[in-house]
Amino acid sequence: MPTDADNSLTYRQQQVFDREQSAHNGQADFQVPKTSVLLQAGWEHLGRSFENNTLPYIRSGTERYTLGTSFDLFKGFLSTKLDYNFLVQQNLSSNAYSRKWGIALKTHSRRYPSVGISYKPFSTFRSVSDTLSVPQRPVQGEVWTVRSSYQIKRHKIIHRFTALWNRNKSTADTVQYVSATLQLGYVLSLPKFSMNASLGRIDQPADYVSGDGTMSSYTAMLGVQQPIGKQWNVNLSPSVAWTDW
Repeated sequence: MPTDADNSLTYRQQQVFDREQSAHNGQADFQVPKTSVLLQAGWEHLGRSFENNTLPYIRSGTERYTLGTSFDLFKGFLSTKLDYNFLVQQNLSSNAYSRKWGIALKTHSRRYPSVGISYKPFSTFRSVSDTLSVPQRPVQGEVWTVRSSYQIKRHKIIHRFTALWNRNKSTADTVQYVSATLQLGYVLSLPKFSMNASLGRIDQPADYVSGDGTMSSYTAMLGVQQPIGKQWNVNLSPSVAWTDW
C-alpha cells in the first residue's frame, strides 16, 4: 500500500546571490618591516538595487577604491598620511568617475606648537541648521580641518593656546552647502585658580534651500574657576553670541 511519504510533495526554495542587491566592504593593511610605513588598500561596493535608508544619500550603484600610506618623518616629528580615492557611480546609461587625494599631516613636539592639517574628500558632517535644531541625516562632502595648540609651562603657571579652523562643503546635483568655523582659545592654569577664554566665528549659508549667500555669527566666552576650601569650586562662564543681521 502507498505510504504518506510517497504521496507528499517536496517544496524547494533556491536563493541566488545577487551582487546588484548587496553591499561589500574590504580593507587590507600591511606594515613594512622595520619602518613606520603602513600601506592600506580598500574596496567598497554598493549594488544598483541596494537600499539603505540610513545613508546620507542614495549610494546605490557605487564603487569606491582607496589606496593609502602613512609614515613618520624627522624622527617622529611629523606624521603623514596620504590616500587616493577613486569613485565610480553607475546610472541607467553611463558611468561617472571622481578621483581625489586625501591628506593628513600632524606634528609632535613639546618645544614647538603642535599643528595638524587634514583633508577628507569623501566624508560626512552635519549642517549647522541640523546640529542646532533637529539632528537629521549627515551630509556627504569634503572636509578641511586645521588644528594647532601650544603650551607654555613656567614653574606652576601653565598657558595653553588653541586654534581650530574647519570647512565643510557638499555638492549634490544643483544644491551646494558650504560652512566654516574658526575658534581661538586660551587657558590659564594656576595652583588655585584657572581661567579660559574663547572667540569663534561660524559662516553658514543664508538660504539652506539653494545654498546661496553667507550668514556669519560670532561667539565669545570667558570662564573662571576658583576653589573654596577643599571640597567646593566656584565656576563662572558667561558667554555671548551675535550675528551680522
